[in-house]
Amino acid sequence: IKEFAKSNPDTLSVEELLYAATMTDNLDEKMSVYMTFSKIHAKDWRGPNNVGYIAVMKNDLEKAKAEFDKANSLSPNNPVINNNLGVIERANENNEKALEYYNSAKGAGPEVGANIGFLQMKEGDYTSAASNYGSVNSFNAALAQTLNGDNQTALKTIDASPAANQAAGYYLKAVIGARKQDK
Repeated sequence: IKEFAKSNPDTLSVEELLYAATMTDNLDEKMSVYMTFSKIHAKDWRGPNNVGYIAVMKNDLEKAKAEFDKANSLSPNNPVINNNLGVIERANENNEKALEYYNSAKGAGPEVGANIGFLQMKEGDYTSAASNYGSVNSFNAALAQTLNGDNQTALKTIDASPAANQAAGYYLKAVIGARKQDK
């Protein structure tokens, strides 16, 4: 599938071509597959949405916004696209508009709750933030739990997160330990 995505992409089904992009961690290769997908399946919102996602990963927010707008024109009010448009608004410090997009994206996955939780944490609403992170195991989820006073849950969350063995994770564990008076 990966080779056909490069050499003969039009022979692959829609799902096979989308799957091909998941077969690599290289962002440029992913971008190439999604750009090809967008050309072959020009009426499918997933092409520009995924191109936009990779553009966000590459910190090209202008390109990402253009691609998300294109995806939105193909599938208006799609919760996945709205979540991504919210990410762009948050990156541009338009938190109120970001929250509007996130609220219209509810049900699109745990990322939406995490995005809402991030904004709530910035506003000092730690209870709502911790609730919105749900079962997401991330540094920010553990931070929200810590700030909300739920140190035991925060410790479990940080230990289950990718940050568990990183400097920020160790630092948060130290803060949790201090709050628990556990040397």
